[in-house]
Amino acid sequence: MKKAYIVLLLIILSCAFYYIFSQSNRFDYEKIISLSSLKDKKFNVKPVEIISNKGLSAWLVQDKQNPIIALDFMFKKSGLAYDKNTKQGTAYLLSTLLDEGAGKYSSKQFQELEANNGISIGFNAGKTTFNGSLLTTSDKKDLSIELLKTALNAPRFTGDAISRMKAQLIAGIKRSEQSPFYDASNAIMKSLFAAHPYARKSPADIEMLSNIERPDLFSYMEQHFTKDNLIISIAGDISEDDAAKMIDEIFGKLPNKSEIGALSRPLLPPQEQPLLLNKQVTQAAMIFGGNGIERNSPDFYPAYIATQIFGGNDVEARLNKKIRVDEGIAYSVSADLDQIERTPLIMGSLGTNNNTYHKALKMVQDEINNIHNNGITKEEFDRTKKQLINSFLLRFNSTAGMASMLSAMQYQNLGIDFLSTRNAQIEAVTYEQANDIAKKLFTPDNFTFIAVGDINKINNL
Repeated sequence: MKKAYIVLLLIILSCAFYYIFSQSNRFDYEKIISLSSLKDKKFNVKPVEIISNKGLSAWLVQDKQNPIIALDFMFKKSGLAYDKNTKQGTAYLLSTLLDEGAGKYSSKQFQELEANNGISIGFNAGKTTFNGSLLTTSDKKDLSIELLKTALNAPRFTGDAISRMKAQLIAGIKRSEQSPFYDASNAIMKSLFAAHPYARKSPADIEMLSNIERPDLFSYMEQHFTKDNLIISIAGDISEDDAAKMIDEIFGKLPNKSEIGALSRPLLPPQEQPLLLNKQVTQAAMIFGGNGIERNSPDFYPAYIATQIFGGNDVEARLNKKIRVDEGIAYSVSADLDQIERTPLIMGSLGTNNNTYHKALKMVQDEINNIHNNGITKEEFDRTKKQLINSFLLRFNSTAGMASMLSAMQYQNLGIDFLSTRNAQIEAVTYEQANDIAKKLFTPDNFTFIAVGDINKINNL
């Protein structure tokens, strides 16, 4: 099945993901778990690390309940930020072409083999990683290995496929440009990161994308698809020996070492006055952000709890309750901790009508000031910590989700025992720790605000 439209749809959806989250009702996670098969379930068994005959490493969680195997992998030091400066969009285009014919298989043959055998192979280019996945039933393991191995080692990149994918991607970007969230997201990256590659227009610059040629794709793979850049995770119905053979077969012929160096860590500029960009839309889109907390910092979980109190998807989170529920002036409002490679961020989003933009902006700023001056309450802390602990098990509702989690754990250096220690780390956070970090994180001069809306309608109110 063609992945291009899916990738483009995800881009549009990602611009409004806060809206989707904020529409959720408040769940009683504790009650849900107590009435389900997850009751009393704990991650007492760690994933295991396997080392293949060719020296490749992977994390594996075996699950024999269903005849399904999920493989998740990523190449570090890849993605949009690592594209050549004049070829921005190479990774994005590449992610749509790897299943457009490879080795002896034409595009039609490759995708029919996937569809007819219940095999799903997907690729995605992020800002600093290039990701791939494989989902198959156990009895189709050999065929799925053959298809993914061929895609990664012998892609065709025919002229017809390149032209077709470029046209589809450019059309998708132009559709995305109609969304004010698209403009606001790119604008705040530019404001925060200036000339740094993190500021590049996502998912690609149309003019540069148009100029990418077949040799550029092969060159990108040779430089970035290397064993030292590779993270591999597997979950499902497969033994350790078969998993080791699987990764050797798929990845064993890749180059050993990349010459690509890590990007420098950017310094975020001081906060500026809120910037409003003009676009004739009925809904204004606001993105705000600033310095966050390193994922492996001892302050991360206290900050995580504080951020969920401020802008989580729970109906009782401050922004959601005050702006969307009580005032009814936001379609969406949310905030969370984020990290681009080694750069920690706190990012938020709000969607409102043009005629309520100024009020919504002031309410967000007032709440930042409120937390900075007065902190969080013990009641908020207890409720949020309990919710974060109880909801953790609900993340693991699929084999593919488990494999993806293992890759995230490796990428973020969380440790192979993270599944069994994560809740204990949250449980160990004290109210004093969360309150202290909240006052430090939520300072007015830490946040940059950028919005896209109809300036005439906003300023004429």
